[in-house]
Amino acid sequence: MAGWKRDTKLAAQFAVGAMVQTAKACCEELLSARDHTPADLAAMGHPYAQRAPNNPHDPPEVVHAQSGELVSGLRATAPTGSSGGVSARVVNDDPIDPWVQIGTETMIGRAYMARVQRDHATEIIAAGEREFARHLPSAEERRGA
Repeated sequence: MAGWKRDTKLAAQFAVGAMVQTAKACCEELLSARDHTPADLAAMGHPYAQRAPNNPHDPPEVVHAQSGELVSGLRATAPTGSSGGVSARVVNDDPIDPWVQIGTETMIGRAYMARVQRDHATEIIAAGEREFARHLPSAEERRGA
């Protein structure tokens, strides 16, 4: 592979890595509310219940940290490249994550990953752009100047 192609692909991998880490940090923030204890939420009439939702947060996708397992289930996959580009994902391996995001018969969903995509896209893209520029050699460097 020509030097400039290799350098560009490597810079793209660093950029995507920065983007996925930024997205993961945004997810962690939404999953780490500590302003109400489980007892507080019960006293509030279970504000996430389907029967009478009364979500006390803005944004509504905020989730209260209880055991910490939902946050610790978050991980960023390593950037992988192909002829189509470079990609990585934020995933949550905690088995309750799908139920938190889509809800259940008794609990409203809080789609925090969709919220991150929608509200933090500019921040995520900026992280990638900074990292790409930092790792891509300039034209002068490639010419040996």
